[in-house]
Amino acid sequence: MYCIKPKKMLKNNTSGVRGITYDRTAQKWQAQIVFKGKTYKLGRYIDKEDAIKARKMAEEAMFGSFLKWFQDTYPDIWKRMTNTDSSKMK
Repeated sequence: MYCIKPKKMLKNNTSGVRGITYDRTAQKWQAQIVFKGKTYKLGRYIDKEDAIKARKMAEEAMFGSFLKWFQDTYPDIWKRMTNTDSSKMK
């Protein structure tokens, strides 16, 4: 069984986007995605926006409309899972 709830973004994330990091050696933005425990490197990009586009395309290709289906089929569970009120997350 796999968790469909996204993990919290790490505190040291400087891009502000999950799966996008800056490679100082290459001086490029790197995009990657993890699916079923395997990391897929999506390439390095000069522009951060291009790396974000690659990540979004990979999300759509790998996850498709599953999350939309889950949200429509199980709205109560989806609402609890996506609740961002920190006072309720303890």
